[in-house]
Amino acid sequence: MLKYIEKTTDNNVTNQDIASIQQLVERVKRKKEVGISYMKSWEIEKMIRDEAYSEGVDGGKDKVNRLIVLLSEAGRKDDIVKAARDKDYQERLFKEFNL
Repeated sequence: MLKYIEKTTDNNVTNQDIASIQQLVERVKRKKEVGISYMKSWEIEKMIRDEAYSEGVDGGKDKVNRLIVLLSEAGRKDDIVKAARDKDYQERLFKEFNL
């Protein structure tokens, strides 16, 4: 049964109980409504992931841009280049400027 659950294929049907489950699985897979619902669910999840990623990237860009402006206003132009090359230093600057 565990083998069948891990990989639901005809090859892993080893007894009549599993064969009954396999038949049910195949009937459900053939239903158009199930396929449409699954695709809608998958598309919604992908859209949410893409949007979250985009927000994270945009938020990161905003944070770096704020740091650059603050360093520039403070006359610390060398720190801008150092922060771009050294992520640990960049993180220390984020903390220093409460970003």
